[in-house]
This record gives sequence, C-alpha cells and structure tokens, in this order.
Amino acid sequence: MWAISTDRRTLAIALGMAALVSDALDGFIARRAGADSELGRVLDPVADKVLAAAVGLTLMLRQVLPVWYVAAIVGRDVLIVVAGAVLARRVGRVPPSLPVGKVAATGIGIVLLAAIIGVPGAVLQWLAVGSTMLLAWSLIIYAARLRQLVRRRNLSN
Repeated sequence: MWAISTDRRTLAIALGMAALVSDALDGFIARRAGADSELGRVLDPVADKVLAAAVGLTLMLRQVLPVWYVAAIVGRDVLIVVAGAVLARRVGRVPPSLPVGKVAATGIGIVLLAAIIGVPGAVLQWLAVGSTMLLAWSLIIYAARLRQLVRRRNLSN
C-alpha cells in the first residue's frame, strides 16, 4: 500500500507480482506434498481477499479506482466469507474455491494491475465493468452452491 500511496509504481508492480507468485507456489507445493489443510483452505483465500481489498481501497483513496468497484469487490468477498462460515458451521467443512471464483479473482487482479500501471481512465472503467460482471457471476454461482449444500445437509438430518 505504501508503494501505491507514494506513487512508486515499479515497486508496487514488483511486490504485486511477488505476492502472486508466492501465493501460487505455496498452494502448489502444499497440494503436491499432501500438506494442504482445512485451515490453509480458509486462510489462503481470506488473505487474498484482504490484499485485494487493501490495494483496491488504496487506489480508491488515490482516486484511481471508482468507489462502486471497490464496494463490489469488498461486498462480494464479505458475502463469500460469511457464506463460508455458515457452511463450516452447518456442513462441517469449507468447500474449495470454484473455478469461477478464480476467474473473478483474476479479473480483480487485472483491474488492480491496470490501475497501478496507469492505463487511461476509460479503459480502466471498461475493465472494472467487465470484472464486476465476473464478480456478479461468481457470486450467483457461490450462492447456488451454498443453497445446494445447506439443502443437502438439511435433507440428511
């Protein structure tokens, strides 16, 4: 956030790329070594959501990203975390992320990177609109899965 706040774009991009690579590597290594865990399946996506929200908020405060876009990111992520907590309590586990969630997260990453790089405002707006459509799509899919898993759990009781 400091690199973005102080307009050190190259450093911000380098730190962002390092975060992406380390996130991908730790998940790959954990799965490959059979060391993945329920806690890791919860903490990793939460950490990703916190980072995206922090970067988005920083860019919003610098008036690079619109408020509506950051609200869409944070709102969707809060709903997904709450739904995960409901599932953990009712079903006893948190299911893994869905591919649509990974696509939506990639869309967020593209918008955040484009904002840091300084793409023209009109291009950034269209990227944000496209990303928001992916966010809405993923939220609908996650809501359907939540409903299905809770319903299945209620039927088995």
